[in-house]
Amino acid sequence: SFTTDSLTEIKNDLDTICDRIEHGEGPFLISSNDGQQMVMMGWEEYWNLFGLLHSPGEREKIEEECRRRENCAKKM
Repeated sequence: SFTTDSLTEIKNDLDTICDRIEHGEGPFLISSNDGQQMVMMGWEEYWNLFGLLHSPGEREKIEEECRRRENCAKKM
């Protein structure tokens, strides 16, 4: 089931929402005033739900690219 929050609530308390996601809460269904919706979830939860849509080895490639980008950002 989804935890539902408005886009305004997310903007006002993004750090808390991110902490909740890291601790396994979610996914969050985020609704904007114009009716658009998006889902926010943790990385592990994403792979548990959608990992079968990816080819073998794709997760490792994505995670390696994320680590590379984090290292590049730290050098800036």
